[in-house]
Amino acid sequence: MADLSKLPPVAEFQADIDFDRSEPQTRGIFVFTVATVLFLVLTMAGIGWFFGDKFMAVYEREVLEAGSEVFDQVRARDTRNLTTYGYVDESKGKVRIPIDRAMELLAAEAAAGKLPYPAKPTEVKPGDDPAAPAPAEAAKAAPAEKH
Repeated sequence: MADLSKLPPVAEFQADIDFDRSEPQTRGIFVFTVATVLFLVLTMAGIGWFFGDKFMAVYEREVLEAGSEVFDQVRARDTRNLTTYGYVDESKGKVRIPIDRAMELLAAEAAAGKLPYPAKPTEVKPGDDPAAPAPAEAAKAAPAEKH
């Protein structure tokens, strides 16, 4: 057990000690609140302006506009490969044709019905509505009938 005799004595009631009976200074509290809110709004706007405009300007200048020699070389190679004729593997006889010409040839083969891959024409069954819900969804939506 703790020895209670070592604790300081409890203050006795003193009639001259009382609480503050004045009204709070509402004007001061209001001014402080408005000033704090204005400070926070201006700080957030300043940070937004700095990072929105200044940071993006630096980002555009340093990252987006900066040319890379390797990137330019890759882009030139890809453009050349997509727009010119050439050999992919000369020993095997594989050639490359421009992408525009390849699309024209594929469209012509499709129109003639000679697609390079097996494609069986399938007719749509009457009653098949692509917008209709799947059977599982229809079963969930329809109330169950009781027999």
